[in-house]
Amino acid sequence: MCLAHHELESVKVVKLLLHLLPAASLFILPESPRWLVVNGHLDMALAVIHRVYIGSVLPAGQLAVSAFMLLRCKAHTARHTTAA
Repeated sequence: MCLAHHELESVKVVKLLLHLLPAASLFILPESPRWLVVNGHLDMALAVIHRVYIGSVLPAGQLAVSAFMLLRCKAHTARHTTAA
């Protein structure tokens, strides 16, 4: 009987951890740069790109490409906001 109770407690702990994991990721994972650009937070989007790629093994050119794409999105957003 004691073993079954111990197994039940283990299942409860695992279920609790699986439910807490998505909530904890809200504080750990950065915002999506695309979402930030679409909502007008361009400086924050660039900061996220820099923070993500700074410790990456990607070549430095990849950071430049990401920054270029961000600026292109900025120009696209500006054109559509002024046209409306």
